[in-house]
Amino acid sequence: MTNKIVIPTNDQTGLNAHVFPNMGEHAGGVGFSHDNILKLKPTVIIVYGMGPRGLTTFHNAGVAVMKANADTVNEVINAFIEKKLDELTEGCQHAHHC
Repeated sequence: MTNKIVIPTNDQTGLNAHVFPNMGEHAGGVGFSHDNILKLKPTVIIVYGMGPRGLTTFHNAGVAVMKANADTVNEVINAFIEKKLDELTEGCQHAHHC
């Protein structure tokens, strides 16, 4: 099975990009970040944390939500491949603080 993984990043430097905490609409974006991400049709999203509405939206869409445990995309992907990521099961009430 092929996974389509979404990992929000702080910059556009590919595998060396730094993963950043979820900022959602609080960072001046348009709409809810989870709705925008679902348009990409991911099977997995890897984040440090997110609010309960986003988490519920992803779970209802059948998207696995995993908790990032490293700083760069490359490190996070390797942790995913090695099955070293935990599933994110509880949303943070203040997602921009997670």
